[in-house]
Amino acid sequence: MGTKLKKILIVDGQLENAEKIEDFLKEEFEVCKSCSESGVLSLCLTKNFELVICSYALRDITGPVLIKKIKDMQPDIKSILISGSFIPDEEEIMQLGINAFIEKPFEMDTLRNVVDLVLEGSEPRNNKIHEKKH
Repeated sequence: MGTKLKKILIVDGQLENAEKIEDFLKEEFEVCKSCSESGVLSLCLTKNFELVICSYALRDITGPVLIKKIKDMQPDIKSILISGSFIPDEEEIMQLGINAFIEKPFEMDTLRNVVDLVLEGSEPRNNKIHEKKH
């Protein structure tokens, strides 16, 4: 019997960004993606996710507000917020119940390391990963 893959939900207002993350993670996780609030909430009605990776900038809602709605539906879900435009402070991350924040642009290996840390229950130091590609 194979092991059950953990389910990750990727939310990004730009489909190509969501697809890049999906392509990188899909070999080791069951990955779903969406670009809209309604699509995300529909997915959350049918699947239980262990983790949501959500962009701050979405079309009709901000990432933190959407993460709160997802957590209302799935209280145990862990979350990673990604953004290049909005940089929350550590206190704000804690208040929002977000497990980690990664500043765009980032390397996929950095994302993978943070995903592993968050899923195993240990959170990245300061909850924030600042990385700019060279």
